[in-house]
Amino acid sequence: MTQTILYARVSTADQTLDHQKTQAEAAGFTIDEVIADHGVSGVSTRLCDRDGGKRLYDRLRAGDTLLVRWVDRLGRNYQDVTDTIREFMRKGIIIRTVINGMTFDGSTTE
Repeated sequence: MTQTILYARVSTADQTLDHQKTQAEAAGFTIDEVIADHGVSGVSTRLCDRDGGKRLYDRLRAGDTLLVRWVDRLGRNYQDVTDTIREFMRKGIIIRTVINGMTFDGSTTE
């Protein structure tokens, strides 16, 4: 059974986990689980080195969807974000964004 996991990185006082979850639900997503990192820099800490990021790597399986408000929730380091997206796609995991409705699933070359 596939699942949709929302990953939320909450890095400032202006951001909240509830806001990111509410936005996703308002966009029509059904969320099975929420994994979050609070107060963690997306610039200096790679996703795979964050507690929540480690949980994502452990939980996500082929066919699952990783939902993020925007790709910047995965990180602010371009190389880390693109490496992460490519690694998840190689494993058959779909990455979707709430904002702009982007889908990274390896089905296009753009």
